[in-house]
Parts: sequence; structure tokens; C-alpha cells
Amino acid sequence: MMFELFPEVIYSLFIILIGSNVVNLVMGRTFAGLYARLGNVQGKFLLPLIFMICIIGSYCFRGNSYNIIAMIVFVAIGYLTRILKIPDAPMVITFLVTPMMEANLRKALLLGHGNWLHSLF
Repeated sequence: MMFELFPEVIYSLFIILIGSNVVNLVMGRTFAGLYARLGNVQGKFLLPLIFMICIIGSYCFRGNSYNIIAMIVFVAIGYLTRILKIPDAPMVITFLVTPMMEANLRKALLLGHGNWLHSLF
């Protein structure tokens, strides 16, 4: 239906997609060597640069210094988990599953009229 009503829009989209793929190919081929050499940069140069980019991005998000403090707190938490050898996968799974679990617990409590024992078992 769209092809019959608005063929110029559809063909324009196809041309834009093909053109963007060509540009992406040229840019990827051009900068592939540079990206490969970034892996050889020592951590003592790369980590401060990444940290400064994170600080600038945190501040630019809302223009609030609270975001910088929150970012630094979460960096510290991540660093502590790395020092204490706490695995990353359970934390990621927890952050992914918790919203679904909370929604289903709320439904179960509504069906069980607020009875936790009946809702959980």
C-alpha cells in the first residue's frame, strides 16, 4: 500500500539506506587501522581519558553536578566489586530480572489480597 501511495518516499528511504551503507563502509575501512591501534595504548594514558569523557558526559546529561557524584559513586562500587572479586554476571542478571519480578510479585499480591504466604507459595 505504501509503495502505491508514496513511492517517492519509499525509494528515497532505500537510496538513503544504500548511501549510508556506502559511507559506513568507507569510514570503517578508513579508520580500522586507527581503531586497531587504540588497543595498544597503555592503560595509564587511556583510563584518565575515558574517566574525563565520562565526567563530561555525566555533566552534559542534565548540567547537574549531582550526576558526576553519582557516576563517581558507581565507579567506586564497580572498582570495589572488581577488588573483592565479586562476579559481574549475577549483578547484571539481577538488574535485568528485578523489574519483571517486582511486577509479578505485585500481581501475585493483588490476587492473594495482600497475603504474602499465599502469594509466594
